[in-house]
Order: sequence, then C-alpha cells, then structure tokens
Amino acid sequence: FVGRANLLELAALGPATTVSDITAYLFSWLGVGTITFLAQATSLGNQDEVDRYTRTALYLAVTCGFGVFAWHSTCATGLLTMLGATPEMLAPAATYVKIRAIGFPVSCLNA
Repeated sequence: FVGRANLLELAALGPATTVSDITAYLFSWLGVGTITFLAQATSLGNQDEVDRYTRTALYLAVTCGFGVFAWHSTCATGLLTMLGATPEMLAPAATYVKIRAIGFPVSCLNA
C-alpha cells in the first residue's frame, strides 16, 4: 500500500529507514553484551551478578532509548540531509524517523 497514493513518500522511506535502522544496529551491542554477561554469571551460579547485570542493562536500555528518541526528534532533518534526502523528501522522511523514534526506548529494552 505504501507508494500508491504518493511516490514522494515512498522515496522518502529510503533515507528515513536507513537512519532508523542504522541506529537500531548501533545499539545491538546492548542485547548481545547483556546475554553474554548473564550467561556467564548464571553458569557460575552468581545470582547477585545476574541481578546487577540485569539492572545495569535495563538502565542503559532506557537511557540509550530516550537519548535516541531525543536525538532523532531534534536532528532528523540534519541526519536525512547527510544521507542525501532531497528537500522535497525531508518532511515525510523526518515524520517517519520521528514516529520510529517513539519506539526506541522500548526497542532498546527488547534488544
């Protein structure tokens, strides 16, 4: 259904998706690192370490998620311009980036 009504909005998805996806990939370390540390602490039977790693991961996820939300909400146009979005594409692309930014705090918790 995307692109049937407006080809400009379809074109705007290219740079907008790139901005959002690159940011999500940049924070994949959080889930991978947490799983590694939790597995090691669990295998050693150290529940205090498991609790500490869990708390730290949750804190980092929420902090990074809201940081990305703020960054994308304020800098979407600049990021899109750096990726080569044309002036006509900036408004719909920025809207898409800002909508996806709303979900980053939860997305980081899920990583």
